[in-house]
Amino acid sequence: MLKVENIDKTTHNLAFSFLDRHPCLANYIKHTSHFIRLKGADVPLILNVLSRKQAEVFTQSKHVLAVKDRYCQSFYDEKGCYAIPKEMYGIRVKENTISDKVLTAIFNSAFFCFLRFHDELHKGGSRNSKYESIRNFPIPTYKLNPMLIAALERVVDCLVYCRMNKNEISLSENRMERYLRQMLDMMVFELYLPDYVREKKIAISDDFKNSILDKKNFDASIDITEVYHWFMTSENKVRQKLFLLDSRSHDLLYPIYSFSLR
Repeated sequence: MLKVENIDKTTHNLAFSFLDRHPCLANYIKHTSHFIRLKGADVPLILNVLSRKQAEVFTQSKHVLAVKDRYCQSFYDEKGCYAIPKEMYGIRVKENTISDKVLTAIFNSAFFCFLRFHDELHKGGSRNSKYESIRNFPIPTYKLNPMLIAALERVVDCLVYCRMNKNEISLSENRMERYLRQMLDMMVFELYLPDYVREKKIAISDDFKNSILDKKNFDASIDITEVYHWFMTSENKVRQKLFLLDSRSHDLLYPIYSFSLR
């Protein structure tokens, strides 16, 4: 516990004489100074000294994954603000990889949930099996369809906006989010299995041309309602192909898609 007089409010440096005899500790605290939380003028400060491994994950841009049974939810911690509690995992962002929004889409998709769950099940719940199933999940490295990527990033923008502005959306949050996730799942299927979905005539990337998700200056806060109405029209090909999963891919994609609905 630290008192207010022990810390410089401007620099967050700690004024403890014993730190002069422990330069390594002083240097560590200096680099983790943003863990200090000021609760009030006369209330003690709390310093959370993490292990080196924890601090490395804490302070970097990362994807935070919460995994429970078959379900997984993930968000991108761009500024390194969030710690990783028990049953959550921090996946650090590597250089020269696909965009953070696409990774967020993958980690929130039915495709990821299904394969991660069964990989962990196959390992028989061995130690670290949950983490290993996440760490070893394949991320596409081949040339990606630019139309698909652009639409996928905009759907992620809409999902983030939906979560952050629950009271400003006229439709119920659950309804809006459900349809956005349906689009996201179809996109991730094509991201991983482009030849297969074209063979089965359920590829959707070409269906985004000249749609709201192809808009040059897309703004989720303005365009999210139009995305919903576009998807819900009877002639919408993306929605039509979603309904065809059961008949055209009953042994592969439909079980994966329905897995997240149970």
